[in-house]
Amino acid sequence: MGVSLSWIAIKNVPKERVLGWMNLKETRRPGEPMTSEFCGAQHGDWYVVCAKGTAFAEEGNLFELSHECEVLGGIAEEMELRSQLVLYKNRSYVWRVEYLGDEGPKPEALEADGPVPPEFAAIQAEMLALQANEPGDADIDHIYDVPLELSRRLCGFHYDPDGKAPNFAELENAAAQSPEVVGGGWFKKLFGR
Repeated sequence: MGVSLSWIAIKNVPKERVLGWMNLKETRRPGEPMTSEFCGAQHGDWYVVCAKGTAFAEEGNLFELSHECEVLGGIAEEMELRSQLVLYKNRSYVWRVEYLGDEGPKPEALEADGPVPPEFAAIQAEMLALQANEPGDADIDHIYDVPLELSRRLCGFHYDPDGKAPNFAELENAAAQSPEVVGGGWFKKLFGR
């Protein structure tokens, strides 16, 4: 069974505020992005929250959270070979990098929209070169990694971190609705909590 997860990374906003917006709180248990229902970690200027499934990083959620800050939303769905990274800033869409490799590794299945960051071109070239060096019958899709590697370089998160990931804490629903929840509680609407 493949990975199916999403993450939201918010830049330069204190962890407590991010968790309040999402109506989450830290537990005393360590978290793991691929197995925890929700987990979070600080990585440099970014606070990253991961969730099982892909619904967490839907663009409506990114829009709501991005008031007065930058928000990255990522998706990794191995069964569909779908990966995506989107940036919203100040409630405005900025850019998207998306790959849907359900028909095998094809460079044209990688799409970029908007003024993508300069790191994108180097990552794209690197992954396309790796893919070109794979045998024709190889079951490896390096192009799938383009949005994921871009996430690693921008906010420090990739679900397969090669031992370089921050320590995640498991998160759970906060007992009471925080007065700071953005947009009237999108988290509650999304997950019914």
